[in-house]
Amino acid sequence: MIQTEKQTIALAIHRLNTCAKHHLGKIVITIFALNIAETILAILSMRFFLPALSALPPVISIIATVFMTLTFLTTVMLLFYGLNQILIRLSRRDFVTFGFLFDGFRHFKALFRYAITFAAILFASVFILSIAIAVFRINPMKDGMPNFLTIGLLVIAFFLLIAALFFPFSFVWCILSKEPEKQKAVFSRSRSLLKGRKLLFLKIFFKALAPRFVRLFATIVALFLFSTMSSLTKSSLFALLSAFSNFYYVFTLYSTQAFLYLLIPIVYDIFMEQSAQLQIDFVDIKCLSEKSQ
Repeated sequence: MIQTEKQTIALAIHRLNTCAKHHLGKIVITIFALNIAETILAILSMRFFLPALSALPPVISIIATVFMTLTFLTTVMLLFYGLNQILIRLSRRDFVTFGFLFDGFRHFKALFRYAITFAAILFASVFILSIAIAVFRINPMKDGMPNFLTIGLLVIAFFLLIAALFFPFSFVWCILSKEPEKQKAVFSRSRSLLKGRKLLFLKIFFKALAPRFVRLFATIVALFLFSTMSSLTKSSLFALLSAFSNFYYVFTLYSTQAFLYLLIPIVYDIFMEQSAQLQIDFVDIKCLSEKSQ
């Protein structure tokens, strides 16, 4: 039976909320651990490589910086593969442990080309945005102080650029979640699965996550206002509200990330189920037409 668009959206949201209801804490902890791993990698990179780069000739230093950045981003992408492994297994109610976060390194040989491609896309996003800032002379500072409006717009532009570049490859890690060494034409399969479903995917994304992004934005605004009032008035009340807003912001940020990352494998499974159903329906129709002849 072919699902309508409304039924597909409702099914995706139902599965998302059901999985999050039982596993949100685990997912948030996993994302937090991934962020810690990213921070440690960044600190180690700056601690051991940056001093050495300053001693190199300019051209070699630039090449080495690009190489170091791509190495760091590739490692992060492999960690995101591990995160996807945990999420897709949780959504399917399969056995899962924290060790799956590092599953990308266990399949390093099979996953490297995909990880380095994603790292290059991420690096290109930063490069494109940097060029735009230089060309249009965008200054994130005003009168020696951060211009939060400009910074906010740059952050939004950066994430929109990343989303646009990564969108055709949304399901790559999901396709590679099982026996990655045996998977072929992964990029084209991800694009093919989205063919005719791009708008539906965006509608699911909006319906499922828009309220959470609104809540996150409202929390950021409240945190900024309470922090500003606390510094201006020295009021203990505003200091308390600022501390509470900061705590709630961290919780909202991580829970929003959890829902965002979890939505991708859930939509992948739904689209795969629909594709399989279409094939079954096609075979049934073909058999009926042959019998009628």
